[in-house]
Amino acid sequence: MNNTSPLHLLEIIPCTPKTLPLISEVGVRAYTAVYRYLWDDAGAYYLQHHFSAAVFAQEATQAEVQFYGIYWENTPVGLLKLNRNRPQARSLELERLYLIPEVTGKGLGTAVVNYCKAVAKAEGFEAIWLKAMDSSPSVDFYLRQGFKKTNHVRIPFPHFLPQYRGAWEMCWQVA
Repeated sequence: MNNTSPLHLLEIIPCTPKTLPLISEVGVRAYTAVYRYLWDDAGAYYLQHHFSAAVFAQEATQAEVQFYGIYWENTPVGLLKLNRNRPQARSLELERLYLIPEVTGKGLGTAVVNYCKAVAKAEGFEAIWLKAMDSSPSVDFYLRQGFKKTNHVRIPFPHFLPQYRGAWEMCWQVA
């Protein structure tokens, strides 16, 4: 991939049943590259129960769930999952935003968050909320995007290493 490609070559496309398996694979690759250190099994449990194509297909049948493929230069480079009106009413949950390592630091993450903000505004949501691991640089990334820390929580998944169970719930208020 060309390091100088402009952001106008970024596409965020709702997944279809046909594209969901590919985006699941990209999500696994992106997640594993960044977060395998959190797990005593390198993330195998989480990936099996939360990232498989079968799980994505089942979740995609829920009316409030939308998966998106993130494409750069016509190549799938990431995964976005938005949940509408869950768990707080009138809010959009940014549940997953993962990019493969080769494209991080190029402004794509900021562009995807801006896309989410535009969706929230267009659909009349009052806020976007998410969870970010407190051991991850993602907290600082979301702070730079205007999100505020609202609550510190513990992640309950099996195989999650105890020292990394902390996460921040973060919120961005629609103006």
